[in-house]
Amino acid sequence: MSRRPTRRRKKEFMRRDELKRRNELVGQAVALLMAGAAAMLILWKEYYENCFRQFVEIFKRAGTLQDTIHCKVEEQVAIFLHIVAHNQRVRTIRACARRSGATVSTYFNKLLKAILGMQDFFIKPPTGETPSQIEGNLRWMPYFKDCIGTIDGTYIRAKVRIEDKPAYFCRKHFIAQNILAACDFDLKFTYILAGWEGSASDSRVLADALTRADKIPLIPGKFYLADGEYPLL
Repeated sequence: MSRRPTRRRKKEFMRRDELKRRNELVGQAVALLMAGAAAMLILWKEYYENCFRQFVEIFKRAGTLQDTIHCKVEEQVAIFLHIVAHNQRVRTIRACARRSGATVSTYFNKLLKAILGMQDFFIKPPTGETPSQIEGNLRWMPYFKDCIGTIDGTYIRAKVRIEDKPAYFCRKHFIAQNILAACDFDLKFTYILAGWEGSASDSRVLADALTRADKIPLIPGKFYLADGEYPLL
């Protein structure tokens, strides 16, 4: 005669079944997460590839860059973005791109000049119209209806001659330029002033931006938002 399972054995069987079901659920959850992550990576990859293609098309349509027998426009842009985005040296990119240092340097400078020549395409001055982000928000209207953007400064690391380092040593304790930038409410730059030493105050840089030939765009009756580092003007 078969012996009936005891209560203790029944509880053990129930615990095993529950553990098995739990492991199955965990496995399913992990599989779903991995599938979701893979889908997100594919979407992000497609998004960045699309942005890259659009960036390349800008130069092709403008005619500032052309394919050569040695390097296509796509590769020229990739070399430039890799150096700028990752702060890489030419010799590092030389190994990645399998190009000589002279070739990498040539195409980097070529694309840099192309971008500088298209500054009016990339940087648009404010129109003076009330931004839609403010016009459609009862919290900001009508107090900021005449605001056309914001101004702020930032430090960008720089490499300078030894005798110039004291002037470029900023308050954050590294060698840098003090860059002034203005942007609109779509987070697009409307003005950039680079070249000032890191030791220069924000108010001094702003004073230069207001008086130089290529000064910051000003519209009568309109104003920019700025923090306490700038004088009230």
